[in-house]
Amino acid sequence: MVAELAALRAEVEVLKLYLMALTGRIPPSIGKCANLKVLFLYNNQLEGNIPGELGECAAMVELGLSKNKLTGRVPA
Repeated sequence: MVAELAALRAEVEVLKLYLMALTGRIPPSIGKCANLKVLFLYNNQLEGNIPGELGECAAMVELGLSKNKLTGRVPA
């Protein structure tokens, strides 16, 4: 399911996919969502590194990744 994030268009501003039992990794292509302001992926079963490409989302004001199996730091 998370793999579909790769197909998101740049116009997406808010993405709330919390409490959905999502598995897999956050794709690096999430950084292509230049207008993304809110990303809530908390309370899922995501794993792996937090992609550095999240730092390319310059419009981001809210990010929720807690209660997953993610590693690494949230990029600035």
